[in-house]
Amino acid sequence: MISEPVEQNVLVVVKTYPTPSAKYTETVCTAGITDKGEWIRLYPVKFRFLQDHQQYGLFSWITVKTVKSKTDTRPESFKVVNDEIRVGKKVDTKKGLNERKMMLLPLVKNSMEEIEDQFEKEHKSLAIFKPRVITNFYIDPESPDWSELEKSKLGQMSLFDTPDTIPTELKKVPYSFRCEYYCHNPECKGHKQKITIWDFNWAYFKYCEQYGDEQVALEKLKEKWFSYFASDKDGYLIVGTTHPYHSFIIIGVLSLKKGDNCYMQPLV
Repeated sequence: MISEPVEQNVLVVVKTYPTPSAKYTETVCTAGITDKGEWIRLYPVKFRFLQDHQQYGLFSWITVKTVKSKTDTRPESFKVVNDEIRVGKKVDTKKGLNERKMMLLPLVKNSMEEIEDQFEKEHKSLAIFKPRVITNFYIDPESPDWSELEKSKLGQMSLFDTPDTIPTELKKVPYSFRCEYYCHNPECKGHKQKITIWDFNWAYFKYCEQYGDEQVALEKLKEKWFSYFASDKDGYLIVGTTHPYHSFIIIGVLSLKKGDNCYMQPLV
């Protein structure tokens, strides 16, 4: 039985760097929180192929038609129907800070261990938590070019693609970035996870252009990462599992000034 599409309102809190796709040319993992306060993962999103008025930013409300995924058993995963995306208001850091906190902070878990345990029991694959300490930031060199297989995926065109909708060539970040941290769980032995956040990875190119020196750019990236968790900040990691391997990676970050990690309950 084919399920009927369901319209959902989602506050976008995650966009990962685009990856080549055999079926969709390239896709972006988008995750957010519904107006019912539940995590949701949306795919396939050919974000760079969307029309300008459909390209949503982080902490934007969007309305999408979705159906439950048949191939992805993770409970939060939904398929977007026909790229039907309507972008609503953006929840900014000034007037909308309380709304951001109201949506995210009730979902905070105690540790990565709790998240992994919940995944084993309930297959919940999206979560947010506050690490106890960030101990290292790893920069791992990778090939500066896409593989031949990846190039063939990126070179595909669908029947609906036109010269006006095809974006510029997707740049490959020649490094992968990993974060090492410890949780508040006293039994935590430490974690190392890949960082796939779009804005953070794209900052590599931004800094290279700005400073004209790759080593300086990489150092600035490292500084940027640690700034999220500075002594005057409460930094939270948003994590999700990969498909189909189900290993957790870092897909988002929330950084609040100390004292801002609470929110006013809305008046009834």
